[in-house]
Amino acid sequence: MSAPSQFLRLDYWWQNWLGIETSQNHQSNFSPSNFLAYANSKPKISLPTNLSEGELVIPKINVDAPILWNIPLQDSLNGLQEGVVQASQSEMPGEIGRTFIIGHSSGYWWNNNPWTKVFALLDKAKTGDYVFLQKDSKIYGYQITNQEVVTPRDVQVVRDDQLEHNQLVLMTCTPVGTTLNRLIIYAEPVGVWEA
Repeated sequence: MSAPSQFLRLDYWWQNWLGIETSQNHQSNFSPSNFLAYANSKPKISLPTNLSEGELVIPKINVDAPILWNIPLQDSLNGLQEGVVQASQSEMPGEIGRTFIIGHSSGYWWNNNPWTKVFALLDKAKTGDYVFLQKDSKIYGYQITNQEVVTPRDVQVVRDDQLEHNQLVLMTCTPVGTTLNRLIIYAEPVGVWEA
């Protein structure tokens, strides 16, 4: 049923196994001096050139999707047919609190909609990877810090009223092809730029 998502995941694995460059952030030619030079310098953030208003980009896993803003959780399934959805129960980018975005990890193979598998590779995004989104002519950059798997009943992940800054959280179903659990990716802000 979820063949398109599974083929996407297989292609990602195959390219990594062959050593094909899949990310702008991938560093080859590892050496201790390269590592120390990187560790002692502030990471240079390369903004995506293809980012436009109302769009989410995760360069590491080649995600580039439109964002539907301010959608109530109970209506999110309808919105997911057009991209990813920012839950109205969460905050907007740049505001204090959590910005919560949902996307599909898989869909039926006969459904010719690219957004049903937009987060098929979200589990491949790792700590340190960047996430960008654009809203109101500003580019918001985030860096992934953590991930966890929760049950569908764990709705407390939508908000965190203890936060004193903005935080981005991405959610999708896991394992891919099921609705058994939810993969939650946490990302902290690294900068805001004029678009």
